[in-house]
Amino acid sequence: MNLRFSLDEPESFGSLPRQLEAARTVAKLGLAQIFKEFTPVLAGTIPLAIDLPESDLDILCFAPDLRIFAAHCQKLAPKLTDYRERQMVLRGIPSFVESGRFENFELEIFAQPVPVPEQWGYRHLLIEARLLKLVGEPLRLRIIELKQAGLKTEPAFAHCLQLPGDPYAALLELETLDDEQLRELIEH
Repeated sequence: MNLRFSLDEPESFGSLPRQLEAARTVAKLGLAQIFKEFTPVLAGTIPLAIDLPESDLDILCFAPDLRIFAAHCQKLAPKLTDYRERQMVLRGIPSFVESGRFENFELEIFAQPVPVPEQWGYRHLLIEARLLKLVGEPLRLRIIELKQAGLKTEPAFAHCLQLPGDPYAALLELETLDDEQLRELIEH
């Protein structure tokens, strides 16, 4: 599956009202230009149309040097309310998160010294997109229902598929399955 959610291609965000609003917000903030050298990609629930009204815009970036990335974040900071940044180590990988609010969206810009296609958030996006394509509207509505009940996205998918263990890791185990194998898993 060749999905692209590049900030340079806002039409790839989708055509639903919330997706179009996300594209306008990305353009207004100039995110494609600010983070151009970090291959920014929109991830999360909005491009999959499983978002809630309070869902944030999740943007993934590849930043070989997190200090340089943090300096770029300062270009965006004055445009956001409730601006925050934090450094952490996730699953052994140094990570940087910038967050804040702009108009109708909470933004979270996440960077690691790992190419975006190898980051867990992007890999989750791809497998979730495949599952939604295979199952369609019933799965999409069930995921939204579970999210409204308080589950995060990956645990909601794991619940629907009855995946044991860590839902984030369990979803990634599905990456190697072809569509027929995924259909069999879904049917059981």
